[in-house]
Amino acid sequence: MTTLKINETRRIVLPIETVVEAVLQFDRDRAGTLWRGSVLDASIESEPVPGLLLSVRLSGSENIERTFGLPAIAAAIINYCRLAKIPLPRQGKKTIEPVPEGFAFCIETTVNMPRLHSGLRGRRKVTKLAVVPSEGASPDTAVAADGEPAIDVTEDRIVNGD
Repeated sequence: MTTLKINETRRIVLPIETVVEAVLQFDRDRAGTLWRGSVLDASIESEPVPGLLLSVRLSGSENIERTFGLPAIAAAIINYCRLAKIPLPRQGKKTIEPVPEGFAFCIETTVNMPRLHSGLRGRRKVTKLAVVPSEGASPDTAVAADGEPAIDVTEDRIVNGD
């Protein structure tokens, strides 16, 4: 049986404030201590290793500066998306990169679906579709620019340009 391939690429860009929130929530969920403090500063590090530099003041006057690498940030983003009920596929290649506004989290997936119908007969390629009513047709009928088969958008069926 032949299959049809579907490729999906999702790119989620999170501002630095959202990434800080995600990292603090991840820290809280893992019984850390950073989430109890006050954030003093957060910045995106690019050299020598990309990541997030977070400065936090804990109770008293203790200041902690911690750098989170890309794998830790990705784990925090995935956790945060689950809490926010943003669906993410479990399968797929996941990458993260710093961008000017924060971090971009990308997920690439490929799904192979079984072919349910035989191939297209004639395999005629319509390169341009214009919404033009033909004579006696309703204004909602789309016809190909060359007068070939068209799609009736009111009934979602293929009709011939007869």
